[in-house]
Amino acid sequence: MPTPLGVIRSAPAGPPRGSADPPSSGRSRLAICLTTCDPPAACLERQIESIKRQTYDDWTCLISDDNSGQDRLHQLRALVRGDARFQLHAMPDRVGFYRNFERCLGLVPGNCDLVALADHDDCWHRDKLAKLVAALRPGDTLAYSDMNIVGEDLAIRSPTYWTTRLNNYDRLDLMLLANTVTGAASIFRRSLLDDVLPFPSPTADSFHDHWIAVVALALGTLSYVDEPLYDYVQHAGNVIGHAAEAPGAASSTGRATLRRWWDRLKAGEAPDLAFWRAVYLNEVLRLRIVAQTALLRLDGRLDDRKRAILRRFAALDSSPTSLAWLAARSLRNLAGPNHTLFAENRLLRGVVWKALGGPLNRTS
Repeated sequence: MPTPLGVIRSAPAGPPRGSADPPSSGRSRLAICLTTCDPPAACLERQIESIKRQTYDDWTCLISDDNSGQDRLHQLRALVRGDARFQLHAMPDRVGFYRNFERCLGLVPGNCDLVALADHDDCWHRDKLAKLVAALRPGDTLAYSDMNIVGEDLAIRSPTYWTTRLNNYDRLDLMLLANTVTGAASIFRRSLLDDVLPFPSPTADSFHDHWIAVVALALGTLSYVDEPLYDYVQHAGNVIGHAAEAPGAASSTGRATLRRWWDRLKAGEAPDLAFWRAVYLNEVLRLRIVAQTALLRLDGRLDDRKRAILRRFAALDSSPTSLAWLAARSLRNLAGPNHTLFAENRLLRGVVWKALGGPLNRTS
């Protein structure tokens, strides 16, 4: 039975973007898109102050608040009062972080050349914007950096994000499998908004920064700044956190997974078909939607290699070639370190669940 993937919208969602007036100075004007939703008071104040202290000062900060409570809105207004660089948009409805970032990006004015994303609970280093802007080379669509992982007490838990995986900023297939571009670590060219907006229909595992990174890498090249340019605050309220493993731990994850499977097989445990189904609905279909949307919007500007990669993912659960590639990647992961946190192994189970005819209305 056909499975609808969602609606691919072609008209911008949210307010229309501003006019295409040229920047007001010789420098690239930058729009910071900050989303908030009942942020922790201390974290919010620290983040706003870290934005104000940036050495790169040709920016405007657009705040899209996702229907926070009145106390938080009052704090937000107090923090930015009297500073014309900030624009607070208090939204009357709560749409979640994915749609709220989409909504905030729709507010970017036409006189900005660059866009940065910001979370409400991080803390930027003073030179974050300056170093990211400097890292953008001709042909680059996006630049991003490493980060410190800190606790709520601001003590550093890790001086790098890359404790459980390898970084990747040049292979589109690996970027599709597992995002390496954290939104708050990046800036990108405003021209990407014409292709990024509106966002594809989401599943439970959709993230705005993954979609932006895929489009950016499909259309150009990415640049990476190999130093932490902000503090990512790890706390219980994070939408997605950071797994604190020792450097090099990724090399043993594949073998550990194989051992767990073998132990379960010896114990006579049945496969967790409910998990396989969830992987299909939330991850396999998400990648199909992302790939098909990218093909529809970008096809005439893609090189042959990137077009072939997107087509492979668009047919992830229906093409024998795609299935064989996914199986080969899963076996490759058993050899050691990888870039994808073994996403291929999960995806393969979702694809197999679909191939076995698992009806979408069953959980086992």
